[in-house]
Amino acid sequence: METARQVVADTADLERQQADLEERLELLSEQIDRAVSENARKAQDQTEYQKRYDELVQKYTELEKEFAGV
Repeated sequence: METARQVVADTADLERQQADLEERLELLSEQIDRAVSENARKAQDQTEYQKRYDELVQKYTELEKEFAGV
């Protein structure tokens, strides 16, 4: 019974997954912030900017869903 409790209560793998996902979310958030900042400071092709921005936001949203599942 004790072994079963330990297996069920062992959340180390999930905690590692969460930490990894949090780190990846933070990196994507920083990339999004940099893209927005750069767009505000420097003239650039808005179609290309929007494409890159949308891709970053999509990745962020997907990781958020994965994080919520963990």
